[in-house]
Amino acid sequence: MNNQGSNVKKFLHANGHVVLERVDNNYNLRSFTQKEIEDITGGYRIVLGEGGFGKVYKGKLDNHRPVAVKIYKNGTKKEEFAKEVIVHSQINHKNVVRLFGCCTEVNALTIVMEFVCNGNLYNILHCCSSNGNGSIPFPLDKRLDIAIESAEALSCMHSMYSPILHGVNNLLTYY
Repeated sequence: MNNQGSNVKKFLHANGHVVLERVDNNYNLRSFTQKEIEDITGGYRIVLGEGGFGKVYKGKLDNHRPVAVKIYKNGTKKEEFAKEVIVHSQINHKNVVRLFGCCTEVNALTIVMEFVCNGNLYNILHCCSSNGNGSIPFPLDKRLDIAIESAEALSCMHSMYSPILHGVNNLLTYY
């Protein structure tokens, strides 16, 4: 079994409950409780996005640092969650949001990551920004910069010990 598979086994407890044991990463991950997640998000007030995985909320850590809190739908496979946490914790790149920690309580699988204040990439590329005199399209040179920096982040992920393979519908498949 590869190193990542071994880490997933360590991440999953024998009785099927998810627990966070030792995860090799570039920084320490914090373990959150479901109550702490509720407090961080202010009662799940501000929704940043939603997808097939669940919802992402805006929150604040104790040091008032803004964060994005991804709460997985009930029924998410524990193995998929464990893989995402392990792989995300191993990525250290300026164009990939930093993972701060996770909640592994039953029916409360959650990750807490860096909040990026510029909005999501889809809206930046496909919607127009306002300059006060109406809407203007996002400049081509900035689009090229985003494409280059995205390619650099993907290259970093593909060069990892256990490379990341990308699947359909913007879901990542890890091997």
